[in-house]
Amino acid sequence: MHVFVCTDAPKREADMKINRRRVPPDGSALAEAVVDAGLDLIRGEPSTLFLLRAAEAHRLPGAYPIDEQVAVVCKAERYLAAAAHGLANRGIKGAVTGV
Repeated sequence: MHVFVCTDAPKREADMKINRRRVPPDGSALAEAVVDAGLDLIRGEPSTLFLLRAAEAHRLPGAYPIDEQVAVVCKAERYLAAAAHGLANRGIKGAVTGV
């Protein structure tokens, strides 16, 4: 594995904020455990939890790609909204979602 580090990049305070946690839940048991681990990291601190999910349509030949992509994104948005609602029920409010 190769790790590339840009040493010419200016240091910015915003790059090092530890009060923002990004969590990519996908519905699997492992991903849900990562959400709980993310919550443990921000517990008791003024922080923002970002729930992120990638969405890509796998279309059949001849299918209209835009419709397929919109459907996949809508499904991901519904999943994240439900995840944020579940967190709100547990007392964690203000989770930010993004697809």
